[in-house]
Amino acid sequence: MLQSDRHRFYLDHFIANTANLYFPLQPDAALSLVMPTAENSPCMLGAMVAASCSHYFRLKGNQDSRTIAIAATVQSLSSLRETITTPTIGSQSAAILPTTLMLATTCVCAGDTATFRQHLDGALHIIQRDSIRHTLDPLWWLSRKWLVHLLLMNRLSGLPLPSQQRKASEWSQLLMSMPDFGQIDVATGLSRDLVAALDEVCELSDSRTRTSHQASVEDEDSCGEQETAFKGRDARARSLETRLVGFTNKTAPRAASHELRTELECSHSLFTNATLLSLYRRVDELPKTHPKVRAAVESTILLLQKIDNRSRVNMQLLWPLVTAGCEATNDDDRNFIVERMEALTERGLGGCGNVIQFMKDYWETGGDTRWDVFAQQRQMDMVLF
Repeated sequence: MLQSDRHRFYLDHFIANTANLYFPLQPDAALSLVMPTAENSPCMLGAMVAASCSHYFRLKGNQDSRTIAIAATVQSLSSLRETITTPTIGSQSAAILPTTLMLATTCVCAGDTATFRQHLDGALHIIQRDSIRHTLDPLWWLSRKWLVHLLLMNRLSGLPLPSQQRKASEWSQLLMSMPDFGQIDVATGLSRDLVAALDEVCELSDSRTRTSHQASVEDEDSCGEQETAFKGRDARARSLETRLVGFTNKTAPRAASHELRTELECSHSLFTNATLLSLYRRVDELPKTHPKVRAAVESTILLLQKIDNRSRVNMQLLWPLVTAGCEATNDDDRNFIVERMEALTERGLGGCGNVIQFMKDYWETGGDTRWDVFAQQRQMDMVLF
């Protein structure tokens, strides 16, 4: 794969820069797992070169980087197909899932959400096929957490995967890769109970949408059933809100440095706030002016102020940033969010420019419409990873 000094340059760029984008909380730990595997896996090495080239193109606008990225992706996919269809053992087999997720992440960072979902769909098939074989492999374990994060962000976009519908049993198995309840995962900045809560908010939001649609097309005989469904959903929402408010006491592992612990805890709280905002706006359908919505936005701004604008942890905060930014109602908060997102653009996080423009359009013409509904109306497909 490394046919030239140019390819080696991009591999070095991945180690020094792109890894910070893909694994912002623990780039060194992730590289310690990825690099030994890549040495023996052409598909993994190709995916890393493609990721680095794509990142370099976004940073520098270098067309040569884009050409090499396409060629490396083709080579990686060819090698990946061969590895999938050939009985393999050891690092070759263990590389299949992280390679697929590397390709998926490269697509979403470049704004290609359609191909991203195809890779994500394939990752779920790989999990079904190979989970038992690699239960103890640390890279496989990291990849499962990586997949959980990608699945969540795709779920929030409101669009399904091409063919593979996630089953409850498979989701439960994936969640087992996260730390026990009460602890923050150092790889993702999330906790198992926050992931479960965010997934439940999506379920409640989907349920409300379906019930509202049924209410508009069915006769009066179904009104009683709909009212019962609304009451049950509201009860779940209040229970979920209580749980989320209690997540503020989650702590990062003591093994982490003081700075990393602070950033992990702030990151977790930011995702908690974004989940609360989704609950209030998508499930409870509260207006932007409601005190609960305003309090969550204000808390988000205060938490962001505790994280240095140059910190790597900002790389994974696109969804909390957009969620709070769209609900922000004053210029100071809006400008603060935009400045933080512009810093992400400067680091090569693709799509941020489009997202910033979307927020500005929403502030200008969105009115009381929820921002996710506004995005659907504009046919804007966003996976905020």
